[in-house]
Amino acid sequence: MKKVILSFILVLMLVFSVFTVTVCAIPSDTVEKADFNAYLNADGSVNVTEKWTVSYINASNYFNRNIDVYSNENSMTLLQKYNEIKDVAVKIDGKNISEAADGINTYSFAESADGKSYEIKINCPSAQVTREYEISYTVNGALKKNRGNAVFAFVFIGDTFMSTSNNVSATVHFPDGTEKITVPEESGGAVDKNSATFSSKFVNGVFAVEVSADDNIFDNGALVSYSAAKENMVKIRNGIISVLPWIGVVIFAVAVIVLLLFSDRIRRLPPERSAKKLLKNEENVAIESLPEDISACQAYKMLVPASKITPKKTSKKVPVVFAMAVLECMEKGYIIQDDDNLIVGTPKQDVPAYIMSVLNFLKTFCEKKNNRYVISKDFAEKVNAECMVRYDIIANYLATFYSLIPETNGRFFRKNENKEKYEKAYIVKVKAADTKHKPAFAQCMSDVFDGKKTSEPAVFAMLFSHMSADKLFASDGRNGEAALCEAINAIYKVFVKSK
Repeated sequence: MKKVILSFILVLMLVFSVFTVTVCAIPSDTVEKADFNAYLNADGSVNVTEKWTVSYINASNYFNRNIDVYSNENSMTLLQKYNEIKDVAVKIDGKNISEAADGINTYSFAESADGKSYEIKINCPSAQVTREYEISYTVNGALKKNRGNAVFAFVFIGDTFMSTSNNVSATVHFPDGTEKITVPEESGGAVDKNSATFSSKFVNGVFAVEVSADDNIFDNGALVSYSAAKENMVKIRNGIISVLPWIGVVIFAVAVIVLLLFSDRIRRLPPERSAKKLLKNEENVAIESLPEDISACQAYKMLVPASKITPKKTSKKVPVVFAMAVLECMEKGYIIQDDDNLIVGTPKQDVPAYIMSVLNFLKTFCEKKNNRYVISKDFAEKVNAECMVRYDIIANYLATFYSLIPETNGRFFRKNENKEKYEKAYIVKVKAADTKHKPAFAQCMSDVFDGKKTSEPAVFAMLFSHMSADKLFASDGRNGEAALCEAINAIYKVFVKSK
């Protein structure tokens, strides 16, 4: 049903878009011809006369003539900028019409509401008829002085004029006696005595002219000074302004990504800086163990949160954290020695979920003797067999195990006492990481059974070892402890390979 409704909406949108395009593609009028004459005066002003031949297909009440004003939002340059347009007069089919706010055969002249153009609005109801409009006005500030030349650059048809125009021409007339009139080669303009002419068969965008001559024909002070360097600076500034919103978007996006990827890391920076100062100022810090209510596994997950950028690096440590959880079980007496074997027991009190998970996992591969779960020399063979045929189950188990270790989220750091715990744990981490000879798993088992705690740097250091799995879980002999080493080594390789 949802697909049917979605298809119906898409069809409606398609029909609507086609209808809209069709309507927009049929204008009410066609500009058959546009002719511009610009007369440059010695005082720097320019008198412009425009003649428009417009054929009306459908009924229309207005002809709108927009003349661009320089702004950062259109394509005009400083060279094309002018100061004002004044003394506007309009004829319809050769007859003068008056300026009025409304009324048939009148016109209005004002700056557009958006400030992008001057708007000459001719009110002349027309349908299936051809009209001749003549618009005249004076432009001030359009003539520029540039390197000894007088330059007239003007946008006759700009971005704000919406109609497509056919057979467009513009002639620029200099005062008598003007010398060295030139036009840019690419403009296609032609010079004839005191004038220059430009033309185009079809204009659907901008129609602009540029022509220059010696400035000695114009009055002193009549020309507006122009600097190409200033023009370039304005272009650079406008370019920077145009990309500023995008720069803002990029900065915002980067900030969001940084917060998403590094939020855990950012929260840990203040207490870590505090711990580093403590270590620096007091060489013999009397902190030799993790806080009592934070286990070795929990401390590692708190101090080294899972990386969102390099998750594989984190995954390599999950089996090592599992090995540390096994050591925690030994420390708590849930796994004990029995000659050459290890016995996996069941806690009589509530224990953390990840500890119970480890014990249950080990029992799966234990040999059951006299209602006891025994890790014997055959333990590794059973785990190896499982890794070969059901490695996905092993990988999923370790991922679940890791998720059961309590998280340290942002709320943890809101309490000062928690920040202090983190500082102490960080100091132990630094000491553990600085341990030159980090122990392998077999050595850690021996140390724990001899009374050392997993919260001490000597054992905690195993989590920061860079040994290969074969060295970290190396076995010596054929007893339960050796079998456990071999089993965790197999689990390590399966889990890392699956990632």
